[in-house]
Amino acid sequence: VIAMPLQRMTISDTIDAIGTAQADESVTLTANTTERLAEILFTEGQKVAKDTVLARFDQQEELAMLEAARATLTENQRELRRLEQLLKQKAASQREVDERRTQLDLARQQIQEAEAKIADRTIVAPFDGVIGVRRVSVGAMVQPGDVLTTIDAMDRVKLDFPVPSKYLPQLKIGMPLEAATDIFPRETFKGTIDIINNRIDPDTRSILVRGVLSNPNHRLKPGMLMTVTLQNAAREAVMVPEEAITQRQNAHYIKILDDAKTVQEREIKIGARQRGLAEITEGAEEGVEVIVRGHESAQVGRQVNIQQRLTSVTDPLFTPDRPARSEP
Repeated sequence: VIAMPLQRMTISDTIDAIGTAQADESVTLTANTTERLAEILFTEGQKVAKDTVLARFDQQEELAMLEAARATLTENQRELRRLEQLLKQKAASQREVDERRTQLDLARQQIQEAEAKIADRTIVAPFDGVIGVRRVSVGAMVQPGDVLTTIDAMDRVKLDFPVPSKYLPQLKIGMPLEAATDIFPRETFKGTIDIINNRIDPDTRSILVRGVLSNPNHRLKPGMLMTVTLQNAAREAVMVPEEAITQRQNAHYIKILDDAKTVQEREIKIGARQRGLAEITEGAEEGVEVIVRGHESAQVGRQVNIQQRLTSVTDPLFTPDRPARSEP
């Protein structure tokens, strides 16, 4: 047989889920007016800062209106100063001064209106982010709602995933998580729980949880499917390889060896399972030598020969592509 002593190790309860990555902030930039596209000031994949001008529509008419309004404002200011001097000399009436002040306010209003129209025809970045694929060309006549491009803030990503509501008491803001994706096999990305939804889905009886992962190199992309593992309730536990366990009906058994290498059978209670190992909550203690392989043919009360004695549950025996390690 192959045997090993039961060992105590640190484990934690795990919650597994599947989620979809999203950009921290994401916007589809669209036109809000019917106009000809005059300038495109970005390139695809470019990193841009907040308020960077990305595109301009034709603004010649609006710029002319702005210049005219500013000229009118200057004229009214000059005329108001003249009338105020004449009023002090009683050479002008208060009514004339009030009318000029009204015209001055109207000029300011016209400037604000022209500036608002120019702003409507200028596309700026709403936040720091990365520009996506450009969907239009300079000179195109666009309509309200036409997509120009997208912008995503990707220094970190949000990961939304459903968790069965029975785990709700274990979920906490800031709880660590690990995420993985088939796109980057054998890599894990660490993060924390950021938001726990305040409603449980009545159809699935699950609750939506949002995690946050750091993404400084922008390797994780919005829409990426990821598996999520939550770790909770870390504790010390006696662990046994699952292949050493025999199940009969609802009971679990292991075969152990006494000092004379005689086989005995014990019923055990199993707790958490983790990566091919099972937690023993009752029935066996640390240091007991358990038969890992060959227990099917090992008869209770008979002596056996130990072909290999493993030293740890992390022994290469449990890695299929590596040879087993034995102890003399």
